[in-house]
Amino acid sequence: MEALVNGKNLWLSEIAAGNYSFELRKDCFCSFDGQTIRVSVRDGIMTHAEIAPSNTGEEKGVSKFRPTMRELFELVLELSKREFASEGTLKVEYDQTLGYPASVSWNGDGFDDFFLVTVSNVVAE
Repeated sequence: MEALVNGKNLWLSEIAAGNYSFELRKDCFCSFDGQTIRVSVRDGIMTHAEIAPSNTGEEKGVSKFRPTMRELFELVLELSKREFASEGTLKVEYDQTLGYPASVSWNGDGFDDFFLVTVSNVVAE
């Protein structure tokens, strides 16, 4: 939990205005598996998402999973609670410079309850 708090505090100190963009890839047993999208956020609100130029996954339209960094931190918190309740295993790596969750891996106890979210190419705007 300490890593989550430290990462979030670093993120807020570096990107206080809430204007940024990043690439996000979600690997899972789902229809948008492996697709990389570019997400734009203004004043803390997701304003645009499109398939990223670096995408190597199948283009099936743009995934509806388009979180802001605040929402990614909330996801990590929720998954931490589930891990504490012995519902699965969570692994998170935080970016050392900006503090955001660069990699979130969840392996739940249920059937098809696995995903890996990777964040890259974060740009403050």
